[in-house]
Amino acid sequence: VTSITLNLANPTAGQYSSFVDKIRNNVRDP
Repeated sequence: VTSITLNLANPTAGQYSSFVDKIRNNVRDP
């Protein structure tokens, strides 16, 4: 849980891009 929190608090560019892509996919295909 701690590592996940740290990743959310300090996401790398790659992690952020992947996160955004997942959201966009969810919006397109709910």
